[in-house]
Amino acid sequence: MIKNVSIMRTFDIAFEYVMEGGKLNVEGPDFVSSAEESVNALGLNTGNQNDKNYILRRALLLRSLCERKLDMKKGIAPVSPNILWAMLLVPEYKHGALSVEAVFNMSCLEDVVWENVSPAFYSKLMPHVDADAFIKLVLRDVILNNYVEPLAQMIHEDYVEKMKNEGEINHPSVVPWNELPEEFKESNRAQARSFEEKLNTIGYNYDAGDTPFPSVEEFDDATVLLLAQNEHIRWMNERLANGWIYGETRDDERKIQPLLVEWSKLPESEKKKDIEVVKNIIPHLKKIGLRVFKTI
Repeated sequence: MIKNVSIMRTFDIAFEYVMEGGKLNVEGPDFVSSAEESVNALGLNTGNQNDKNYILRRALLLRSLCERKLDMKKGIAPVSPNILWAMLLVPEYKHGALSVEAVFNMSCLEDVVWENVSPAFYSKLMPHVDADAFIKLVLRDVILNNYVEPLAQMIHEDYVEKMKNEGEINHPSVVPWNELPEEFKESNRAQARSFEEKLNTIGYNYDAGDTPFPSVEEFDDATVLLLAQNEHIRWMNERLANGWIYGETRDDERKIQPLLVEWSKLPESEKKKDIEVVKNIIPHLKKIGLRVFKTI
């Protein structure tokens, strides 16, 4: 039987194995044979909340399907990572391996357009998986991208409210969204797009409630601090890439910014803003119908 493997490591192993082949060397040379025995003994669905190795069992079967059905070039499977994500994490295969193969065959058709799934294709999925959950898992990046603009506006509204509460009403960026310069709008959009990377950095992820992992409602203090520091670095890199330079007095026209300094040199009031950005990630995602879960 497969021994305990962290969920994040399980994801990495599973994707690497399906996409690029090679050996699943986690517990030593007998790992693959042990995993294959586990597929037969435990099946392809999770038996309980502590059973996370069903992802590896599914990966073994998917690898076999890739090798039998696809034109593998240099050991790489020509399958969308988003489809693999969905096939690894969909809550249940109603008919075990038969359902996995059926969904695999459907998903690898060249003319499948996931953004506009036809009723016929949807009905073909239903006997094998929860079709809604599967499609949401495939399209999770598309779903988040569709919400970048409202997320960016939420981020800006939080910022404006906080600045007003601190009496900084004359700050050049304390204006309604439609009056904000395009560069600053894009900065908020970049922050929204960074949510997934931030979550992945600490072993978290997001979905629409389509996986069996429990939701996370807030980050612990250490995680908040780490992500706040990462957010400051991301913001600095963005500003520097856009031609801003350090200067003691802010000048938007000349692109001079006094906050282009390392975290330890930031005023506490500015650190607090980055911390609030991080604390708002989960609430903002919840507002658009997504939730955060821990994968470790």
